[in-house]
Amino acid sequence: MKKSNNPKTNKPKNVTKENSPLIYSTRKFMVLDSDGKHEYDIIVDETDKGSLFSIYLSNGSQWNEHAKGELSMTMLDTGNGVVFTPSLSELDYSQLNYVRLLTGLELELDSNPKNKEKYNLIEVKEIIKL
Repeated sequence: MKKSNNPKTNKPKNVTKENSPLIYSTRKFMVLDSDGKHEYDIIVDETDKGSLFSIYLSNGSQWNEHAKGELSMTMLDTGNGVVFTPSLSELDYSQLNYVRLLTGLELELDSNPKNKEKYNLIEVKEIIKL
C-alpha cells in the first residue's frame, strides 16, 4: 500500500480519482495494546459506496520509520458484503490481526441487533455410531 503522512489521504492502490468514493463522514479510532501503546489507527469513512474501514500503522516507536503511518488494509462494507484490499486469499499473521480488528470494529459499530447475536461453540471430541 502507498504511504502517506496523513492517514486520511492515504488511499488503497486501486482507488483512482474516477472511482474514489464520496465521503459523507469520517471517524477515527486508536487501537492500543494491553500496555496502552498506540499500535494502529482505524479510519471509518461513510461513503456513497458503503462504510470504508482503513487500518494504518501508528507513528509509534515500535514501527520502522518507513512503515509509520502505512495503510495496511481496507475493508469496504457495501451493504451486500465486504471487499478487502488487498484481496484475501492467504494471510500472514499480521494480516489476520488486521482482519480481526476491522471486523471487530465493524461489528461494534453495527446498529442492527441481529448482527450482534452471540453464538455458542461446542467442541465435538468424538461421535460414536451405535
